[in-house]
Formats: sequence, C-alpha cells, structure tokens
Amino acid sequence: AEPTRPAEPTHRELWVPERSLAAALKTLPKAVLVTREQFETLLRDSATPGESDAPRPPVPAVLRRATYTGTLGDQAALITAEFIVDGLDDRWSELPLTLDPRWLGAITVDGISALSASNDAATLVVKGVGRHVVRIDFAAPILQAAGTRTLNLHAPGTVEASLVLTVPETAKLESALPFTRSQGTATFALPTGRDVFQVS
Repeated sequence: AEPTRPAEPTHRELWVPERSLAAALKTLPKAVLVTREQFETLLRDSATPGESDAPRPPVPAVLRRATYTGTLGDQAALITAEFIVDGLDDRWSELPLTLDPRWLGAITVDGISALSASNDAATLVVKGVGRHVVRIDFAAPILQAAGTRTLNLHAPGTVEASLVLTVPETAKLESALPFTRSQGTATFALPTGRDVFQVS
C-alpha cells in the first residue's frame, strides 16, 4: 500500500519579533493586526459554511492610528486625541480606549460613531464599513515631585501612534520613549502596547 500523504497546510504562519512588528506592517498596507484568539476564530469561521460565501473579518473594526497633540502646562497637559478607525463590516464594534474618563472634554465624532464612558473606562463605538475619525479633547494631570513634573499616559494600543507636545524651547525633557524636538515641539513615538509611558 502507498504511504499516506500528509494533509496540505491550509495556511502559512510567519513569526515576527515584536521589535520588528511596526516595520513589517508598513510593508503590508492592507494587513490587519489581530490577537491570536481572533486569528484562531477567523480560521475556524472560514472553515464553517455560513449564510454568505464571503467570510466575515475576525473583528468588525480596528484602531488604525492614534495621534495625541497638545501643550504641556504647569498643572495639566491639554491634549487632543485623534483616532482613525477602519470599519471592516456593518456590525457595531466597541474599541476600549486607554483614556481616563474623568479627563474627557469635547468630543467630535462622525455620524456613525460614539463614545461610551463610565467611571472606569472609555469605549469608542463605531458601525459600518469604511474609515471613522474621532477627536477627543482631554486634560491629563501633571504630577509634581522633587522639583520634577511628570506626565503619565497609557499608550493607545495601536501600531501607529504618536504624541506631539508644545513645550518651551528651553525646557528639558526626559523620557524612555524615542523623541525628536523642533521649534518648540517634541514628537514622541508611542509603544504598540497599552503600557504607561512618562514624559518629564
């Protein structure tokens, strides 16, 4: 009898170190970053016949880019956050934000987006295929100790994220994050996770 042939693989997985993830995604402009659980769900659903021939994406929406722009004051940093969200299908989707609800001010959303806030968390709610733009003004407190003022924020949790602060040209800045300074502004590249970062 002929030996049994191994089953043909249904997909191919490429492992990329976390430090190289941002560079790898830039070479794939149509790529969608999902968790391992979401990836496994996509594989499972794609193998199961459904009502439609076209499989649904593993998540209805993804946070594509976040840009924080603001001014570093004495007591607080006044910041405008712009979130770019790509809707992948027509379902409603909730995207948890890392902003403290107590800091929130003015909110600008499109016709099919909203922001839900409780005492513990802020959640962005979007619906529909296409790009959604949401802008949120907030005031993040400045902590003062031993003559040093420190801004603590959580990174928004997306591959493409930045913080641009207007600061006096004579001010000294320190941060573990990479940043550049030019004509009274400092631009920080934010980490891809949701960790806390500091600017002093």
